[in-house]
Amino acid sequence: MPAVPLSLPEALSEQILRTPDQTAIRDAEGVLTYRELHERVAYAAELLRAAGVRPGDVVGLQVSRSTSAVVALLGVLEAGAAYLPLDPAEPAGRAAGLLADAGAERVIVEGEAPTPGAPGPTPLPLAALLGRRSAEEAAPSGPTDPSRAAYVMCTSGTTGRPKAVPVPHAGVVRLVRDQGYARFGPHDTVLLHSPLSFDASVFEIFSALLNGGELVIAPPGRLSPAETGEVLRRHGVTTLYLTASLLRLIVDETPDALAGVRLLFTGGEAASADHLERLRRELPDRRLVNLYGPTENSVATTMFPVDPDRPVPSPVPIGMPVDDDEVHVMDEGGQPVPDGTTGELWLGGPGLALGYLGNAGLTEARFVPHPDGVPGHRLYRSGDLGHRRPDGALVYEGRADEQIKVEGHRVEPGEVEHALRRCPPVVDARVHLWAGPDGDRRLVAHLVLRPGADRPDPSVVRTHLVALLPGYMIPAQYVVLDRLPLKDNGKVDRDLLPPPPGAPVRATRLTPTEHAVGEIWRELLSQDAVGPQDDFFICGGTSIAASRLVSRIRTRMGVEVPLAVVFDTPTLAAIAMAADRSRESAARTATGPARGDAPLAPSGAPGSAVPDGARPDPAGSDARATATDRLAHCPAEVPARPAGPPATAHVQEVPVPLSLQQRARLSTNRAAADGRTQPVLTIHRLEGPLSEPALGRALDALTVRHDVLATRYPEGPEPIGLVAPAAGRHWPLEVRRTPPGALDGADALDAVADFGRRPLDLDRGDVARALLVTDGDRDHVLALMVDHLAFDEMSMEVVLGELAALYGEFDGGPPAGLEPAVQYQDYARMQAEWYASPSGRDAVDRAVEELYATGFRPPLPLPVCPGHDPAATGATRTVEHALPPVPPDTVRRLAARGITPYGFHLCVMARAVSRFTGDQPFGFQISQSGRHLPGTEGTVGCLTELAFVHFDTAGQADPADLFENTRRALVRLVTQPPALAAALGRLRADGRAEEVAKLRDRPYLLFHHMETPVTHLSPHLRLTALRPAPRPGARRDPVLCASIRSGPDGGTVFVEYVEAAYPAEFAEGLARAAADATAELSAWAGAR
Repeated sequence: MPAVPLSLPEALSEQILRTPDQTAIRDAEGVLTYRELHERVAYAAELLRAAGVRPGDVVGLQVSRSTSAVVALLGVLEAGAAYLPLDPAEPAGRAAGLLADAGAERVIVEGEAPTPGAPGPTPLPLAALLGRRSAEEAAPSGPTDPSRAAYVMCTSGTTGRPKAVPVPHAGVVRLVRDQGYARFGPHDTVLLHSPLSFDASVFEIFSALLNGGELVIAPPGRLSPAETGEVLRRHGVTTLYLTASLLRLIVDETPDALAGVRLLFTGGEAASADHLERLRRELPDRRLVNLYGPTENSVATTMFPVDPDRPVPSPVPIGMPVDDDEVHVMDEGGQPVPDGTTGELWLGGPGLALGYLGNAGLTEARFVPHPDGVPGHRLYRSGDLGHRRPDGALVYEGRADEQIKVEGHRVEPGEVEHALRRCPPVVDARVHLWAGPDGDRRLVAHLVLRPGADRPDPSVVRTHLVALLPGYMIPAQYVVLDRLPLKDNGKVDRDLLPPPPGAPVRATRLTPTEHAVGEIWRELLSQDAVGPQDDFFICGGTSIAASRLVSRIRTRMGVEVPLAVVFDTPTLAAIAMAADRSRESAARTATGPARGDAPLAPSGAPGSAVPDGARPDPAGSDARATATDRLAHCPAEVPARPAGPPATAHVQEVPVPLSLQQRARLSTNRAAADGRTQPVLTIHRLEGPLSEPALGRALDALTVRHDVLATRYPEGPEPIGLVAPAAGRHWPLEVRRTPPGALDGADALDAVADFGRRPLDLDRGDVARALLVTDGDRDHVLALMVDHLAFDEMSMEVVLGELAALYGEFDGGPPAGLEPAVQYQDYARMQAEWYASPSGRDAVDRAVEELYATGFRPPLPLPVCPGHDPAATGATRTVEHALPPVPPDTVRRLAARGITPYGFHLCVMARAVSRFTGDQPFGFQISQSGRHLPGTEGTVGCLTELAFVHFDTAGQADPADLFENTRRALVRLVTQPPALAAALGRLRADGRAEEVAKLRDRPYLLFHHMETPVTHLSPHLRLTALRPAPRPGARRDPVLCASIRSGPDGGTVFVEYVEAAYPAEFAEGLARAAADATAELSAWAGAR
């Protein structure tokens, strides 16, 4: 501590004089130096004084986290007042009560001020405080007493009413200036990501600004672990505070996000020894500090620095008092207890709060005279229990009263119970924190109803509480009891309260947002009903389905829900709450989506990236037009016929931009010795009566819906795409017939192999073909071949769904009613814009870093077989092996762990490969859907990009570790936009073509997983995927490809290998190992 105590404005003024030109604050609004910050704070303080703010006043601050908010906060302090931070989403009644209790006569708000004369404090618009006043112009401000309140923080209260805690300037200064536990300085970049209404924000703001550091302000709203990681990497954050819960999530899901953090603090609730130990081992040069302290003692009272050379003890100590603070361990009579004995923690020192505003009785009870007898010296009875170790470090043991912590926030159950009793059918309630066996912690409410009252719907109770309490105080589950269990003394026996039921409480009525999200959920998962606590993945969701959920929420509801939310909190209630927060945040900021993030409109529709005049079909398309209307200019009957070359007259063609994926593939095709393209070839079994004309017309209709299926790529110095006019577009369909009942799989595969050997001609627009092998009765095989320039795996799902709708219409059924499609050229334009945006550039930077970190491509340490070269390319063969079925109950158990079918089968293949690699690390190359840009969920084209997943001795890993590490890796990939193609392009542009060649020439593993979809083209015509098709042509890259097709009755693994690289015995052994791994991991998961 300084010899002479300072107020916050005085300490900040000293720092401004030392580093006037250094960056003080950075956020989306821009950058402020310390000099510029001083000018803005002086302006805000002058306006506040003019508005009547006087020293000693309390001013409400109900604004979102931003540079402007920090300027206003500092302006309040400069004016000699204290600020009272309130969440902008705070229920109006609760906010009014807090302001009244604190005696606040003015409140700074976002947006326009309400009508003058409204009851309550005078609102001051934040925007009106923003300006600049030079040091010469600024009116001098008088000194502020360091013992006066700097801010008032509200904490939960046992009576149902929050407590207002005024904290002095000296308490904050003593915490962040000249401290031994952390030397803050100009070299630090500190992240402000806590809400201003959470006192951790005080630590974040002033640890930076009082020491010449840079304060990076995270975007408004609550960030997911993935979003937090992105902010940390983008801004080079070196100093970070995380609540213990958020630290656990980040370490579990995005541990690499902390790689650049030099000084990491955690607190707010009990720390996890396991997670701190992981950080200690993996980031040994980082300083890790566990902080403890209630609001009543200026954020932090004690600190425990993790010893980098010793394992983290469990439980994690809260450590020793910070400089000049004191902690006494006392018995019930207020006497010290010996070391090792549990007692109540009494806290003292310069950080002590000034009591409770408007509550002299509680102040007297909790802030008691100091045993030293010095007048004015006090200690705060924290109500926390703990003991002192022989080395002097303190260990926290829980609460003496019933107060609990949720997500780092203090919650008095009494306040929640008081709000519950105001719900009409509830006569009594008890709330407690329930901890599940998997570490899940949630608030659970036990309710007793009025006699004769009907059991309340949980959604009705939640709606009632939303108007009274902040989100973290609303129980997650509700249990109705006939009566509360009592102890002998008549008090409620909380130990006898039953746990929440294992099955989620299902609500029959949902909030409006839950209903809207639930409709999309039911549509995606074909689920009849969904309740607020249902888990998206347990209900059958996959990572692709999660992406579609987020995309459709954006399109239909007009709100942005980060994909990470679905993975972090996959319940309907949590996803709907995130949508509500997004809507509220958008309303507060009143700004439109950033360029590159706006939803794409279909071509020809308002807001489209392609003007109507540039559309190949001048008539455009109507959202509900029938396929017949769209094909009015096409032949009325499209007979099944052999494929012939397209017409050579390319009239009215329209040039379209190419994506990065297309440019790379065109370059590879033209550089290849055989000049062949790389098509996608799939085979499908059709069972039932088939109308060949309807199938042909449906295929043609798909080319009208999706321009990329009618685009040619002529030879030339620069790659270009030319879209044909809609009239006359055609998907060639070749028909081969066999006698009724004579069609078998081998005949079909031979026909498909012959079909696939004939190359496509991209120069002439030959990008898509179809083959129908039919017995003319009820047995058919349909092969679809589309060049990879126009297709990927998700495109197949889109095409099959639309094919079913269009076939039904042309076969005499109802209109298809398909929404207009976002065209691939729209995606290409949007991709270019996104990569030019800050988010896109950051994604490419990250991808380049990962390429170097992983050595460009994961190693493939498989044994070399005599006479074979793992780096060989050329002709391939495929072996297959049946996989045992995974029981439905095991699938649900895996989903509860966050393991999707894709993740399970990736673990299976990793287990199988590890049988051959031993203890050497290896990795797979997998596909990312590439549909992160808004509106592209239903786009047909090559949007897929590749990514790497690494495994470290997967064969020896415990299955729990294997599953969890794989889950974290996949969540990271799913929630981060793919950028590998752009990263390789940047390397080539930088003259590093040889390094890029390493990626192409190094042997690698490629993994695919396909579930067996079942589609009905009509009520009597069933379509199922038959098997992966034989690859046309030879492999140009040294790849070992493992594909798993799974279904409820089991699955099949297909191992495709280059004949010159591996013998057949090896591929067969790998396939058998996959079957063994399926049985092993399924049995392990089923027993848990």
